[in-house]
Amino acid sequence: MGAVSGVGVILSLFFVCAAVLWIAALLDLARATEMDLGTRIIVALALILLPPIGLVVWLILRAPRRPRLALIVAGIVFLLLAGSTIATVLSASSQSPLSRQAPPAVAAVGVRTMPYRLLTHCGIHRISVEGVTYVADPPLDDGNGNPPPGWDNPFADGTLTTGRDSADFMDSRGHQAHFRRADPATLPSPPRCF
Repeated sequence: MGAVSGVGVILSLFFVCAAVLWIAALLDLARATEMDLGTRIIVALALILLPPIGLVVWLILRAPRRPRLALIVAGIVFLLLAGSTIATVLSASSQSPLSRQAPPAVAAVGVRTMPYRLLTHCGIHRISVEGVTYVADPPLDDGNGNPPPGWDNPFADGTLTTGRDSADFMDSRGHQAHFRRADPATLPSPPRCF
């Protein structure tokens, strides 16, 4: 958090210095009676439309007459460039390594595979993953509130692959269960189990 607020302070100082320099250049240009009107208009347009280029043009045109001004402007430009570089470095370093990594390709299409512990004790009827409820299609049980024969009880460890509208579970023995996304309005009650 400290690096982020430091970046904000540096960027704020950068923009304040740039604004002060820009205003000083416009005011100096307005008083530059030794410059012809056409040149002053072109430099003013450059300052307004493309401030960095306008400041460089203004500096080149005004520096021979004002060496101290040229030194001050060069110092401010150096500080602005150094400040923006430091802000960029701080901003990049404040990100966690995970946020800089590209997401896996499967995440872009909405498919995700993860280890999953499936509750099988009362049969396999529904699961809830990250706030989304899926119902088994078809429900799997032995008719007495237990998982089908061969399934672990009360839990089966395996892999769950979720998509936008469905999920598929497979345990280490090869048992599979398919789930479809449930409509909350028509979600059946879970079976009673003891």
